[in-house]
Amino acid sequence: MSFSVSAGHSKTAEAAELILREGGNAVDAAIAAFLMSWVAEPCMSSAGGGGFALVQMAGTKPLLLDFFCQTPGKKRRLAESDFYPTTVDFGDTREVFHIGMGSTGVPGAVNGLFELYEQHGSLPLKELFQPAIQAAGEGVSVNSFQALDFQLLEPILAVDPKAQAVFFPEGRLIQRGEVLYMPKQADFLEYLWRAGKRAFYEGEIAQKIVVDYASGGGHLEASDFKQYQSIWRKPLVQDYKNYQIYTNPLPSLGGVRIGWFLEQLSRVTARPELRGAAHLQTLVSAFDFVRAQEKTVGTGLHGSTTHFSIIDHKGNAVSLTASNGEGCGYFIDGTDVQLNNMLGEAALLPAGFHSWEPNTRLSSLMAPTMIFKKEDLKLSLVTGSSGAGRIPYSIAQVIYYFLDFGLDIDQAVNEARMHWQENCWNLEPGFKFDPERLFAEAEYKVWKQSSLYFGGVNSVSFLNGITRAGVDRRREGAGVDID
Repeated sequence: MSFSVSAGHSKTAEAAELILREGGNAVDAAIAAFLMSWVAEPCMSSAGGGGFALVQMAGTKPLLLDFFCQTPGKKRRLAESDFYPTTVDFGDTREVFHIGMGSTGVPGAVNGLFELYEQHGSLPLKELFQPAIQAAGEGVSVNSFQALDFQLLEPILAVDPKAQAVFFPEGRLIQRGEVLYMPKQADFLEYLWRAGKRAFYEGEIAQKIVVDYASGGGHLEASDFKQYQSIWRKPLVQDYKNYQIYTNPLPSLGGVRIGWFLEQLSRVTARPELRGAAHLQTLVSAFDFVRAQEKTVGTGLHGSTTHFSIIDHKGNAVSLTASNGEGCGYFIDGTDVQLNNMLGEAALLPAGFHSWEPNTRLSSLMAPTMIFKKEDLKLSLVTGSSGAGRIPYSIAQVIYYFLDFGLDIDQAVNEARMHWQENCWNLEPGFKFDPERLFAEAEYKVWKQSSLYFGGVNSVSFLNGITRAGVDRRREGAGVDID
């Protein structure tokens, strides 16, 4: 049987491939890929962030590991917090994010990584860390998507002088084609695999953070790190025609929105012409249905997330989505690791900044997802996406193209998408429609080309014993297929 990997960066995919070739299972490969993403995609994924992993071991039902960020146990008064806005310029629009030590939730990434290993890891832990350690020391060439992300987040990367050597090595922001070196991250990873997760949550790393945050206006205390736990949850399960969809459950909302979107699509019996007016109207109806169900949660434009999907040669599968928000601007001394700004994410706090309840798991729109045939419960698709508020809708549209139109997974992933945001319909090029008829009472924008705005849905299909990677080219995704 074959195996496949689809990821947000070529180095991330290569790390997973290496472990699978060495006989590791999908969870081993996911751990190696997750670690590599901290090095190759440092503004998307970090030891200072969190995420979710949907795990299916062959012959068992999937379980969802929630290692997303937790709110601190105590809340400083806003006037005492290091919490302030920064503007990110997207060219045609701008968005304000909030950063600083007062924007940081308790990071779950390290705890989640070790929880995955303790439950399902098979190879020695050192082997899983080694690809990322090597890449951090030897450097990773910056591709065009990472260069763009660094450019967008330059105001945040420039906050902490400790980040200068990594992101501003020549006194200016690192550029596409140049090599990103993270030697302190290499040392940090070496320390982490040897000392274990307690070193991060109860040892030297936590102590550094707590001291800095106490004097610098953050909320995090030693008890927040010591008490953090990843949570195994039963996935949200929904029928869709002849399939069952497994995805991220409450308190996160991404899976719920996928469910609503597909619920409306399930009412369509005739398959419309691909990209035709009826196809577009079907998508519009699905968006309208979701908007009618839920109008309280915001959506951001940027959202630094990454996603990868893996199926190994035994049929084990992992769908993992991770995020560091935009980063808070604080780097842990001696590690090259930036902490998250999840308490500064408007989309996660619809009641307003500083409205969070202490010691509570934050919600998210991240939604690692798997699809099984109803008749025999065989795995058909592993998927998920980056892309902030577009995540559930991008995933749902790929599912629609894959199941209803019968496109192969790479075609389904790269087919034209649309999204509703801020009273405007955003469409990728290629749809055939009469705008006056379809959008008579709404604004619309047809993008000149496919865009990272519409997410990065990295997926792996599993049909007739053959796995295939669907790589989202909007964000320079990378895939591996080994028969």
